Amino acid sequence: MTTDDRDVLSALLDNEPVDADLLARLLEVPGNRALLVDFVRLRAALRDADPPGPTPVPQHVPRPPMTRVFLRSAAGLALVGLGLAGGAWYARHAADASAAPTPSRIVQLAPLDASR
Repeated sequence: MTTDDRDVLSALLDNEPVDADLLARLLEVPGNRALLVDFVRLRAALRDADPPGPTPVPQHVPRPPMTRVFLRSAAGLALVGLGLAGGAWYARHAADASAAPTPSRIVQLAPLDASR
């Protein structure tokens, strides 16, 4: 029994067009006949089952209180402000770090005597 066999039997039960010769060959196999019976039983069980009730649709979606909205907005703005301040501090200190430091003393080297 292959997936194609199942597709043909399912199409038969769904009132889709099915090749009669192919269906005859499929029903010669005992496993396919049992599968067709299982499909019919499943369809009958689903038809006899109680229909599902209507799904409830919410009429009103509660909104968060204004204080929570205000606090979230304030926290977001504070994070943006801290990020900008940190970026400015880093830019100022990075510019200072790239310059060479001033020397605290100067050491003069004298050339060595080659005759020694």
